[in-house]
Amino acid sequence: MSYQFGANGHITVYRNGKQMFHQNISHELINNTNPFEFFGFTAPGSTYKSSLSANLDEVRVYDIPFNAAEVKDLYTSYFAITKGSKIAKYDFNNSDFNDYFSNYPSIIVHPSVINYKTYTHYGVDNIGLELHKGNNAASTTYAVTGIKTNDLGDKFSVAFAYNRTSSLQANTSQTFTPIVSIPTETGDIAVGFVKASQKVAIRINGTEYPQDFSSYLPQYNHFAMTVDNEAKTIKLYFNASLIKTIDLASPISIKPSTSLFVGTDGKATPEYMFGQIDDLIIVNKLYTQEEVSKTQWQWYRNIHSYTDDSGTLATNNIKNKQNSIKTYPNPTTDIVKLSGKADVQVFDTSGRLIGSYKNADNVDLSAQKQGIYFLKLNNANGIQSTKVIKR
Repeated sequence: MSYQFGANGHITVYRNGKQMFHQNISHELINNTNPFEFFGFTAPGSTYKSSLSANLDEVRVYDIPFNAAEVKDLYTSYFAITKGSKIAKYDFNNSDFNDYFSNYPSIIVHPSVINYKTYTHYGVDNIGLELHKGNNAASTTYAVTGIKTNDLGDKFSVAFAYNRTSSLQANTSQTFTPIVSIPTETGDIAVGFVKASQKVAIRINGTEYPQDFSSYLPQYNHFAMTVDNEAKTIKLYFNASLIKTIDLASPISIKPSTSLFVGTDGKATPEYMFGQIDDLIIVNKLYTQEEVSKTQWQWYRNIHSYTDDSGTLATNNIKNKQNSIKTYPNPTTDIVKLSGKADVQVFDTSGRLIGSYKNADNVDLSAQKQGIYFLKLNNANGIQSTKVIKR
């Protein structure tokens, strides 16, 4: 909620970054002579007590009114995901196969097997990639990512949204319908469906580990798989809930220098999926359940918000708080001053680096549009991050 008194007085209420209510006001609503009091599910001096049962979290109060762009930036920053040192994300928006971060080549897809499908999910319009086996589609050209297995390391995560169409498979002889397949020395690690039971499953070198969620299909759902070769565990998440943990007898040997397959696998006689996939993320970081939930929420709302491995956008991640650098004024219209010198990187709420400074004691945001920015400060006392509002 944003409140302002004066010539442009208003009360504006937002939900999930979008405006729900706006009312112009010309009179003061808050008595500034008394201390502020905030009430939850009741009102000051009221005899009414709400029977609403709910939870509140991260209540924040600012002494400035936010405009719509600032509210949206603040909202997206709540769902920032750690990028890891190697990451690729394929949105499939605007009918392209490019990596959102421009780190890796685009996905290669055989032209006879694709369509784009616009869909609405939780009130948000989006575009997904529809895959189906074409007459001329070979396993090596069905769909392969630009990121390769060498970039994954011993700990990695894969997340995506998927909508299964009425046909689970193209080959009548196949027993498993792969959505994403990671080649190993003796097979693959794949997320998909068991043909006979239509259960969601992980396949590891030919062995299937199913879980029954067939009642949710066909419709868009969110999946994530985390692989920890050090701890010898693989976890499967369905709509941000952990549904399967697989304990491995030994680490899995990932096949080196090989692309990941989408909608098929690398077998001599490949298996295929029929369906639609969206927001595919591949990262060399073991995502927690909270981070998996954020990937799902970013897909829900079609937003981008990322941090780097050192916590660039994590505003409370300070190695040495006693010696932390103060930033002022905040909000600012142009220059942000630092209480000490540091190397500074400036990021927007999507996680994009938009400026960097060496041994600086101020940061110039005058050329940037209004909104929220994150400063990563690095000096002898450690690394810290802070949020700055540009007005």
